[in-house]
Amino acid sequence: MANPQKKNGSVPIANEIFDALCHIRIPGEVMQIILVIIRKTYGWNKKEDAISLSQFCLITGMKKPNVCRAINNAVKMNLIIKKDNDIANKYIFNKDFDTWKPLSKKITVIKKDNASLSKKIHTKYTTTKYTNTPYIRARGFFNSEKQQNQLIIELKEKGFNDAKQEIDNFISYWTELNKSGTKQRWELEKTFEINRRLTTWFRNKEKFGFRKKGGIQSL
Repeated sequence: MANPQKKNGSVPIANEIFDALCHIRIPGEVMQIILVIIRKTYGWNKKEDAISLSQFCLITGMKKPNVCRAINNAVKMNLIIKKDNDIANKYIFNKDFDTWKPLSKKITVIKKDNASLSKKIHTKYTTTKYTNTPYIRARGFFNSEKQQNQLIIELKEKGFNDAKQEIDNFISYWTELNKSGTKQRWELEKTFEINRRLTTWFRNKEKFGFRKKGGIQSL
């Protein structure tokens, strides 16, 4: 049975900040990121700290794409400040809660037949670029652990013993954030067909001795 004691370590945080966090609607994954940053800064009497994505993943139990998305949303909400760093980006919890910005809420529209339809407020994703099929498929792949695991299984059946490691490398490369921390690498491409990108990735690996006789045709 857990029995935490304050004498064994605690995080000093002002009541005003705690109250402000209670008052604003924060998505679960974003809140996890916030708590990690508070723990790594206030918990060690620091204003900022360099935190790698792997640390976020280890502490929260989230996958890297989910961590990246949550960090982006935390920055958009102005809950945190991110500083680019060659080794690991530095993060600061923004205690000026007057500058916090809640994310767009969902709107529920009630029709005459009493059926409800959940709609999202217009976002940048409603533009042509973000609604084309290849882009939607890419978003699905990076955000779906189930899709990733299914592909790993299929690749292993074809003889690619290092499939899991290479898929992890592929995801790590394409989900790297840009300098402003607003987009992942794959989002900066004009088009992104996930199957073609994966095929190219594995073909390039073959050139450097990736194990699979006969070569890879397509994914």
